[in-house]
Amino acid sequence: MQGQGEFSKAADAYIEATRICPRDGRALNLLEELVSHEKERIVDVSDVIAEMKKCRELVERATLN
Repeated sequence: MQGQGEFSKAADAYIEATRICPRDGRALNLLEELVSHEKERIVDVSDVIAEMKKCRELVERATLN
């Protein structure tokens, strides 16, 4: 989706992937990279940033155990 310019949909997919498997931090890494490079192209970026913070917490908790 990201490669097709669907940045908001890509962000949603990365968030969902992180929720499904927080032990695998690849989706979070891709989300952070997407937000840092395409912030102005993401609809409701403030919501995405808030969700990204939640995803970070999920990954941190999952990797500690």
